Amino acid sequence: MGKGILKVSRTNKGKIFVELDRQNGKPPMPLSYIVFLNTDYNGKECEYTDSKGIFTSISIDGKVVWSRVQVLAADKPQAGQTINSGNSKFVDSLSIRDTFLPWDVRNRGITDIDNFALKLYKAARYEAAKDSYKFTFFKNDQRERVYFEIKANYGHLKDNFDALCQRQAQQAERLYPGNSQKITLAPQWRLILGIGSESVYETNMTLHHLYGVPYLPSSSIKGVLRSWVISQVFAQPDNVPDTEKQFPLVNAEARAIIKSKLFCTIFGCPEKEKSVKFDPNGNPIKKNNEYQKGEEEKNALGTEHQGIITFFDGLPTAAPIIKTDVMNVHYKDWYKELGYQPPTDTQRTNPIHFLTVSNENNLRFQTHIAAQKGNVKIKDISNDYGLFIKDTNMSGDTTLLDLVAYWLTQALTHHGIGAKTAVGYGHMKTTT
Repeated sequence: MGKGILKVSRTNKGKIFVELDRQNGKPPMPLSYIVFLNTDYNGKECEYTDSKGIFTSISIDGKVVWSRVQVLAADKPQAGQTINSGNSKFVDSLSIRDTFLPWDVRNRGITDIDNFALKLYKAARYEAAKDSYKFTFFKNDQRERVYFEIKANYGHLKDNFDALCQRQAQQAERLYPGNSQKITLAPQWRLILGIGSESVYETNMTLHHLYGVPYLPSSSIKGVLRSWVISQVFAQPDNVPDTEKQFPLVNAEARAIIKSKLFCTIFGCPEKEKSVKFDPNGNPIKKNNEYQKGEEEKNALGTEHQGIITFFDGLPTAAPIIKTDVMNVHYKDWYKELGYQPPTDTQRTNPIHFLTVSNENNLRFQTHIAAQKGNVKIKDISNDYGLFIKDTNMSGDTTLLDLVAYWLTQALTHHGIGAKTAVGYGHMKTTT
């Protein structure tokens, strides 16, 4: 058992920092894995035990004030334990022992991780099965009284989301002085981001690789808007040839690229595009279950073109609250390709949990759009602007940014963004 003097101080960001002065002429040894709630033990003489250089307990006046055994035991709830904090009955799923992190990391007594992306991706908790391990962030076992779910922790960002959004606004203004516009929208309900991307879990969530917060990638924002414009403009009856009326969406994208200068100017386009062939009966021609396409045609601008509108990421304006949701296929044997099983209640269900962003905490998402070639009017770009402003109060004098902002708001409020928008997830609403 060793002796020394504790040095407990608070950093500028409010975190408790623990050191041990062993009074051997060397600088105090930092103990980053030891957590105290306050600085009451500062300057206290103590006794400690360690194993291979890792402290296992600290005592003051014969009383144990920190124990590594207690920290590790706190990873798992005891039988009957159902309440941790707030309104949730689940404890935090983080259990450093039950991860595949390096041995020395798992033995540092870590109780939380202040970057949610690292916590979800790198400290994935596993549950032992017969011959393998299954990673999970949620468990509700009524029989064993084991309840846990992953808790979002954003570290120093928790109360600084406004500063994060302000920095994005400053970047947009510096890159495109006077040619950027801010758009702020709020989720109507829950939002699902990146559920199908690669993950050690069965499902996933898109998190910012630096800040570790849920966000709307700029590529997703642009993709949703582009798809929405194609369906709402170039798949409408007035813009579809008579021979393709039954399948208006099949060649909608090709029509946009080949015929619309404004579309190509906003989103960019390849030099040439092919349209799907239709037979005299108005049906798309297929061969080997693939659409047959005709000759290549030049795009409306005549050359390969990069879009002049820049889309920024959608960043949360407050700390997003993460909620666990579930999807459950009740008749999985019925959906199998081989054989036929009727949809009976004898089939075993397979609940799959996934993470969502709740609309609580007055959450908003802020993004910016910017024009690379100045705040131009749409009539100066192309004479096909009438397709884009039909049934609106806009005119040819409408600026390109105002047109894009209008369509983006329409896309995110009427169509939504993310997964499962058809059942209500991901729909946004305008806000001030």
